[in-house]
Amino acid sequence: TGSGVVATSSSRLTGALGDTASAAADGNPATVWQTGFGGKDVGGAWLRYRLPSPITFDHLSLTVVADRRHSVPEGLTVTATTATTGRTEKRHVALPRIRRSAVPGTTVTVPVSFPPVTGTVVRVSFGRVRWEQDVLADGSRTGTLPLGIAEVGIPGLRVPPPLAVLPGTCQSDLLTIDGHPVTVKVVGSTATALDDGQVKIEPCGADAHGIHLSAGHHVVESALATAPVDGTTAAVVPDEPGWNVDELTLSSPAGGGAPASAAAPSAPVPGAAPTVDAHETSATSWSLGVHHATSPFELVLGESLDAGWRAVATPGPDAAPGSHAVTLGAPELVDGFANGWQVSGADLRALGVRAGDGFTVSLVWAPQRWAWTGIVISGVSILVCAALAAVPWRRRRRRRAGARELAPCAPAPAPSEPVLALPAGGHGGRHLRWWTVAAVAVVTGALGAAITTPYAGVALAVAVAAGLTFRRLRLLGAAAAVGLLLAAGALVVVGQILHPAAAGGSWPAAYDDAATLAAMAVAFFGADAVVDYATTPARNGSG
Repeated sequence: TGSGVVATSSSRLTGALGDTASAAADGNPATVWQTGFGGKDVGGAWLRYRLPSPITFDHLSLTVVADRRHSVPEGLTVTATTATTGRTEKRHVALPRIRRSAVPGTTVTVPVSFPPVTGTVVRVSFGRVRWEQDVLADGSRTGTLPLGIAEVGIPGLRVPPPLAVLPGTCQSDLLTIDGHPVTVKVVGSTATALDDGQVKIEPCGADAHGIHLSAGHHVVESALATAPVDGTTAAVVPDEPGWNVDELTLSSPAGGGAPASAAAPSAPVPGAAPTVDAHETSATSWSLGVHHATSPFELVLGESLDAGWRAVATPGPDAAPGSHAVTLGAPELVDGFANGWQVSGADLRALGVRAGDGFTVSLVWAPQRWAWTGIVISGVSILVCAALAAVPWRRRRRRRAGARELAPCAPAPAPSEPVLALPAGGHGGRHLRWWTVAAVAVVTGALGAAITTPYAGVALAVAVAAGLTFRRLRLLGAAAAVGLLLAAGALVVVGQILHPAAAGGSWPAAYDDAATLAAMAVAFFGADAVVDYATTPARNGSG
């Protein structure tokens, strides 16, 4: 931009090309610098600005993004270094607690004062951050949310807005072919580039008239625009190429000569695609009607690639004589994620497709048959368990009937039916020695820690020890389990209201905290069972 200010940062949110260090010093609170997701990017995040001349300041007005989609800083360190002398001044400042809002994009301005500092390199680091965890943008899992700084608010520091078009400077450090630099320039709209749009790479300088390659194998390499800058010194960072190249097209006229124009060729325009209608759909199958297929094409199912999908094409009612079904087989990767099947000209001829005719494609997820087998086995197992549970009941009924028939000849046996009672009431139950209580509590806590968390294991051990020692605390484990289940349900409900996770197979992973609470609830139910078993008198009445 010609201002002479060079802005760098510790990290940047992937896919948000405009959310750079410059955005936090452009005087516009609507633009934001954001770190990446995860503790490695949020913890110790920093902004650094190298200026053409020194500035002196003793305060800043920090504008922080304080919504439920960002972590917020709790403290910062301001470092100012003078490049000519190497003198460094550092100030540590604790920030007041910043309250987050449920409204996305909410910002809070925090005034910060400190003894004055002077330098040509200014660095603001956030060593203390209140990490917030929530659902990621795709709803797939929870993670540490990024830090968002709308303005650092340093007096005398201002980064002008970028130029409308890219400067198109020739550079030889971006591309190499067989180890030899190629001089190119990047041209296009700056707004398009920052919006993750497409810009062009054009040969220039010594290579403006084309690149000459011999027949055979060649290696094309692109520089990676991520220099390891730690921002701890005033050293000038070597210039980077500034671009990461995602796609490169090389072309030439027939015969291999240089093209008439050095500009990048236009992408080929695909022909007319056939129309596809979904007749029947389910989670594991699709029935598709394909019409107006006059040339080979690729059929795409927009779900993540899975080798379990199978495709079979069946001729339509107006197919040519001699037509037959075609198995398209397992899918191949399309668009970096989806299932795709090539339908070739030979497939269309085998299906007897004529102009205007249609045919049917059946997509089936083959592993579903194993799922149905498992469901049938589970159902049969439930019926068997129910039958086995009924056997003791029928035996008791027969014994009672026999006892009534023998009543005139012999006295009735003493009732042996169980009596329901709250474990916290009454005066019965075993009295255990202290070392038995300690051993049972430690073992239960260790098992609970293994399947949940160490803190939950400690809580389990305490609950078991209390229940075994004090009769009126024997309901503690069950009460804790019920409370944890309610908390897990509330966490999901509130989470869906504030930040609904995307529907799909990854939805449960968006609530890892709820899953942890549910696992703890199961552990506490187990602890309640341990207490109940250990305190119940033996059948022979001994303690």
